[in-house]
Amino acid sequence: MQKVIVNGANGYVASHFVNKMLKSGYKVVALVRNTPELTSEQRMKIALNEINAQPDFNNLQVHNYSLIQKDFSLNSKQLGDVFSGNVDFFHFAASLKFKSRDREEIFKINLEGVENSLKIFEDHASTAS
Repeated sequence: MQKVIVNGANGYVASHFVNKMLKSGYKVVALVRNTPELTSEQRMKIALNEINAQPDFNNLQVHNYSLIQKDFSLNSKQLGDVFSGNVDFFHFAASLKFKSRDREEIFKINLEGVENSLKIFEDHASTAS
């Protein structure tokens, strides 16, 4: 079974993508931030419910992560699970703020987040990925 990794998986576009991948028989590793109120798993399931998805949750693995932290703040076991085998990696995470006062946060999330994602993929994914 092909595995895809999706960061920012609970966003609007990403949740549709996750749903499509699950319905197509892929194993999906969803990287989603916890909030003080909800776990990453709860946030992912809420996002899928909001789009009326009815995927096979047996093929969905959700990890709490931090887009801009080293190794997404995942420990070595989690990184091994996420990047094991031949994987495809999809980056959807982004700050959707547009106010000039949020400029630093926007650049940190949207630029450093992409750079960090590429580095982590390069460091942990197999060469066949």
